[in-house]
Amino acid sequence: LHPTNAGLLFFGKDPLEYIPQNEIRIARFKGATRTEFIDSKEIKGPIYNMLDEVELFFRRNTRLASKIVEFKRVDLPEYPYEAIREAVINAIAHRDYTYRYTPIMFSIFDDRIEVNNPGGLLPGLNIKSLEGHHASRNKKICDIFHETKDMEKFGTGIGKMKRLMKGHGLAEPEFLEEGNFFVVKFHGPGDKILD
Repeated sequence: LHPTNAGLLFFGKDPLEYIPQNEIRIARFKGATRTEFIDSKEIKGPIYNMLDEVELFFRRNTRLASKIVEFKRVDLPEYPYEAIREAVINAIAHRDYTYRYTPIMFSIFDDRIEVNNPGGLLPGLNIKSLEGHHASRNKKICDIFHETKDMEKFGTGIGKMKRLMKGHGLAEPEFLEEGNFFVVKFHGPGDKILD
């Protein structure tokens, strides 16, 4: 018996030993450029452990505002976490694992969040036609995410991120190809977090 790459990524004790690109580098920068770090971490390990660590880092490095509505306190996170998680799951599922030693990059700035993953769009897809189409670069990873109800496999992720951001009172995310990298940008509320 031989473990598959997907098996190692989800269940291996140290997937990085065999798949060195299985890493998420996450950082909180001061301001709107990658100049000064406030916090950073290299996240490695089985995929679901990595997702948990991304969430902890995200919650630690984004704001939570509170206001009183009808005599009750309402907490307002800076970004809808579900939309951010969707982008990270898509990055893990659709990245090009042939780019060795190239991690997924997750950057938090004062005004936005960027999730940047190696591997451009698959042939036949373009930025304008992403919504409603599903193509798999890594079928086994997509299958596992589908079984765990983290992915639909109907091309609903783009629309879901847009709806969650709009429902949170924020602009729709931007989807870009920058060379051989796919980037999702979430623009934050800035000083209008309580609005």
